[in-house]
Amino acid sequence: MSRFSKPIGLLGLILAIHFIAIVSGWYANHLWFDIPMHFSGGFAIGMLALAFRDALIDSVVFKNSVPAFWQSVVHLMGIVGLVAIVGIAWEWYEFIFDSWVTAMSLGLRPAQMGLGDTMADLFLDLLGAGVAFFVLRKHTSK
Repeated sequence: MSRFSKPIGLLGLILAIHFIAIVSGWYANHLWFDIPMHFSGGFAIGMLALAFRDALIDSVVFKNSVPAFWQSVVHLMGIVGLVAIVGIAWEWYEFIFDSWVTAMSLGLRPAQMGLGDTMADLFLDLLGAGVAFFVLRKHTSK
């Protein structure tokens, strides 16, 4: 089994749940539903970033003078940074989706409920990435 199978499978599951939630109105009927979705999305992208790190770790060389703690900090920042970029892209997707839904008058609940919602979404994405790093780093590193 490829090291990418689990994170890609989890991402597929999250996207399937997201699609079902939109069609079924879960986001409209359960305002809290967005919270675990963003956390789990950040976790899954964090898992994927850890898999990429492990696949490429041989090409990442730290000088011997860099303590292991700082190496972990660099890896954490890279993983959180990747999740931040994906989270920002997702928020753009929600903005475009809302623009399209509004223009088409489909009667669906908007994906973005304001600046506070967007900031909470990004925080949950990053929190999921941090949890993925601290829970899985020992299991995935070489």
